[in-house]
Amino acid sequence: MEPGIIEHLTPGKSVTVAQPPVTTGYDAYTRSVQRNIAAGIGITYEAMTGDLSNVNFSSGRMGWLEFQRNVNHWQWNIMVPVFCETVYEWFLVAAGLKGIVPLGIEVPVTWTPPRREMIDPVKETEAMNQAVRSGFNTWSNTVKELGQDPDEVMEELKTETKLFSEAGLKPESNPVFDNPSSAGKKKKQPEAAPQ
Repeated sequence: MEPGIIEHLTPGKSVTVAQPPVTTGYDAYTRSVQRNIAAGIGITYEAMTGDLSNVNFSSGRMGWLEFQRNVNHWQWNIMVPVFCETVYEWFLVAAGLKGIVPLGIEVPVTWTPPRREMIDPVKETEAMNQAVRSGFNTWSNTVKELGQDPDEVMEELKTETKLFSEAGLKPESNPVFDNPSSAGKKKKQPEAAPQ
């Protein structure tokens, strides 16, 4: 057989077109293989393939949380100590050779990995707030988990609070304005005991 062929058949001959066999269950088979691959590398099938057709909110959230635990482990036990710390040491040597910092000096560094996307921001933000208020986590650590620098966030909060106060605005988003009587007032320092 060739493209564009014209074949003259002798009397009594006929042509039968090939019919390839129909395979069933191929989709289920590939899905099963992909699930095994995803489990082997420690991620969810949905994260690997982007196929969310068989996921409801609860099962998707459970898979996402498990995946985030693995990502957290990879960040702090592989990426930071193996990659970031090594590049940081190279950077210090290069800065020392360039004369920016003295050779052999240790410059403190803080690693803040990218934030993870929230599945249910209202509930997760409330949970973070409760963890800070109960003392199970610190405000700084919570800000770092969101992928931001606590010092920068604190400066921005101070600046915005001052601007809101000067403009006479009391947004609900700023907890300073929750109690109007305490907003902008300094606590009275206790008097020193007589000696």
